[in-house]
Amino acid sequence: MYHQLNIPVVAELLPSHFHILANPDNGFLAYSEEAWYMSLKQLCRSEELRKKIAENAFNEFQKQYDPLVWANRFV
Repeated sequence: MYHQLNIPVVAELLPSHFHILANPDNGFLAYSEEAWYMSLKQLCRSEELRKKIAENAFNEFQKQYDPLVWANRFV
């Protein structure tokens, strides 16, 4: 949901998060308390980074979850 709203994401290291966040240009995967802290700290420091990550994740989400593509696959 946050990808669709152009909000940068820090997520737990779960397989379901790898689909978009495996690419570090799309957001952060945090595997420890320190990783969460460092990811949030990086996002707080740079508005440019927040915008870049949010846009990259949004574009990746649009490519992977385009409803027309999924509808055509279903048909």
